[in-house]
Amino acid sequence: MLAPPSTGPAAIVVTIALMVGFLGPSLIVAPAESASAAAVVPSDSWAYGAQRWFNLSVSTPNGVHVIQAEMSWYTIFERTNVSASVTQLSVERTVASTFTSTYCSPDCTSPTVEVLLSHSAYEHAVGFLNLTRDAVVYEDGTAVSAIGVLNTSASASGAVGSTANVTVVTPQGTRHVTESYNATGAAAAHLAFTPALGLIPTALNVGDRWNATSAYTGGGTWAVTWSYSKTDASGTTTSDAGSPLGGLNVTGNVSVDGTVVGTMTLPGGTVLPAVTLEFSSELDVLDGVIFLPHGGGFFDLSGAPWDGEAFGFAHLATHRLAVQFSGSYTMFQLRAASSYYGTEDGAPEMGEQMGGNPNLLTATPSTTATSTGVPTTEVAAAPMAVADAQAASGCLTTGTCGTTGPSTGGSAFPWLYVGIALVVAAVVAVGVSYALVVRRRPSK
Repeated sequence: MLAPPSTGPAAIVVTIALMVGFLGPSLIVAPAESASAAAVVPSDSWAYGAQRWFNLSVSTPNGVHVIQAEMSWYTIFERTNVSASVTQLSVERTVASTFTSTYCSPDCTSPTVEVLLSHSAYEHAVGFLNLTRDAVVYEDGTAVSAIGVLNTSASASGAVGSTANVTVVTPQGTRHVTESYNATGAAAAHLAFTPALGLIPTALNVGDRWNATSAYTGGGTWAVTWSYSKTDASGTTTSDAGSPLGGLNVTGNVSVDGTVVGTMTLPGGTVLPAVTLEFSSELDVLDGVIFLPHGGGFFDLSGAPWDGEAFGFAHLATHRLAVQFSGSYTMFQLRAASSYYGTEDGAPEMGEQMGGNPNLLTATPSTTATSTGVPTTEVAAAPMAVADAQAASGCLTTGTCGTTGPSTGGSAFPWLYVGIALVVAAVVAVGVSYALVVRRRPSK
């Protein structure tokens, strides 16, 4: 199991400063006390998760491409119902992926070209929401009652690392080339919606389709620091780096389109509606409820504006959510989910280019990988005990889940974890009328 890719503390400190500076003191509003504090009922919590392994070998025109991958995904919820119509929800989501890719030509018994590539990625996100049952969505233009978001704050932090070692046997002797790519980053957003942003109707039937749009105030930002290095066969090293950033406007509109695409059957036989939610492109909405600005995600299927020199990728995108209303609408739960997962890597491309023309062994910038790794696969996250999800998430964070995949090390990772905590504090401090009365995390 991977540890989060190693990174230095400077990038995280810069990112935190950017977050605080972007959100600005003019937006600071103390969290409002709820008028319904007396109605607070004991909080409850639940979780779902998934862990999958992949092994495949693919023949290419000039060799063999072998991939071994592992992915883990855990989401933990805690809920407090503060009134008959308002629910406070906290969500913690941890995702990690690691894979190794080997390319051999003409084969792996006596290769004249061999590429050994490893990749790991980690992302941790937390979100806080006030949900209301008094929202509306529109089905064929008709307003219907829905669960909706009054306001939300969220933050995420992550890291990615890749290394490649290339060996080519030429008439002049064996040559070696190494490449590496690393990136760390963080994102945060705080949004208040007018009217409440409708998410899911309170009555669901297969085939139902709906939409909703709300204006928001608040904003958000993301920032990533990346570096690339290559040492060619002569020992010459070239490098590149960047620190891109972006974010949401302080006001704007958010839209959502939803569909009940079928059902999901939980362990034990409970059958629930399976819902898909699509949001406006300026947002990444993780597991349907963690709202972040688009651009800083480390598992984005559409790629990122900062990964042009990367040569390894892992993608994870939420596809379906299993929705349950237990007893009353204040018992709204997302009980399970599925996501599309896949990988890409440049090992065959590196091998083909360098084996076909030894002159390419001089330092040249890497190009975005086009070679397929693990084909896009739907992975289901099933209900699990909160304590088990906490333990699994914790070992992903500390890199102590075992040795089933390559580790890029994590000696500097405590700085990344501190960065997460400080960004969360900054976001909560500047929440626009964020009425979070009690925030309790599931006990560990």
